[in-house]
Amino acid sequence: MAKYKRKHKKNSVLLIGIVVIAILIFISVGYSLWSDTLHINGTANTKYKEPKLDTITVNQTDGKYFVVEDPTSSIKFVKRVKGTSVNNGDEKIEAVGNYEIRTWNVSGRNVKFSLSFTNNYPVTITNGRTELLENTTGYSITTSQTETIATNGTGTFTIIVTLKENSSLSTGTIKYKVSYNVDGVTRYLYVTITFE
Repeated sequence: MAKYKRKHKKNSVLLIGIVVIAILIFISVGYSLWSDTLHINGTANTKYKEPKLDTITVNQTDGKYFVVEDPTSSIKFVKRVKGTSVNNGDEKIEAVGNYEIRTWNVSGRNVKFSLSFTNNYPVTITNGRTELLENTTGYSITTSQTETIATNGTGTFTIIVTLKENSSLSTGTIKYKVSYNVDGVTRYLYVTITFE
């Protein structure tokens, strides 16, 4: 009799456990069919920082970061260099040139702005690319750059502004994003030239 009671008690506990599990499954399935809203509590940070091309040295010539070549006329396009700088902020690294230009017409020619920099990374940087972000000047512009720069090597980024014959000079801004692949990561340097 005691053996029967123990077996009956064991079966009762097992039956109660199965019933409890079945009820929980039934409640869960019923709630999921009834509720179509999922609430997730937390904070999403969507701010993305582009990796900077920060382990380079932007070189200076005569105390300026840009070299200007205006070869074919005695009337120069750039009247005065108002300033050049390299800004290494939290978001990006940017080379800036600010120039005062002549207010009268000039003869047609190409004016070249060159920025040179040294690769201080312990690897060769490759796949040099440029992307035009802004040109409010109305000038036709072309660019060139060194595509691959070995460790401690020097590369150049060049902007060529084409001035048409008897064209009126106009103020504005030219902005480029320069990128290189550094050990599998694309890193960026911004270049801004302003004409006033």
